Amino acid sequence: MRKHLLVLLLLLVPTTVYGQFQVDIDRWLMQDAAHNLTSDAGVLFIGSSSIRRWQQLAHDFPEYDIIQRGFGGSQFSDVNRYLNDIVLPYDPRAIVIFEGTNDIASGKSADTV
Repeated sequence: MRKHLLVLLLLLVPTTVYGQFQVDIDRWLMQDAAHNLTSDAGVLFIGSSSIRRWQQLAHDFPEYDIIQRGFGGSQFSDVNRYLNDIVLPYDPRAIVIFEGTNDIASGKSADTV
């Protein structure tokens, strides 16, 4: 019985980890569609919780149209995974990325990041 439970847990972990940000991604896509957010949208900030928790981001850069795409716990591989969904469609004038701290915390080397 324990072996079956362990196998089941091991099968569920990759699915959970891979899709852990999908709720955020889907919410942004629905919001963007509702607000008719299209290309040439200004400056896009993407990264981990430092971007997500930056509550005054648009206020700090009032001269720009800001798109805030921070998802806590993300790594560079997550940004790459969702690039086509939440970055490239907006054709931003600039992209600001804050990533790497979670990669390093998970044991990846700076060269890998």
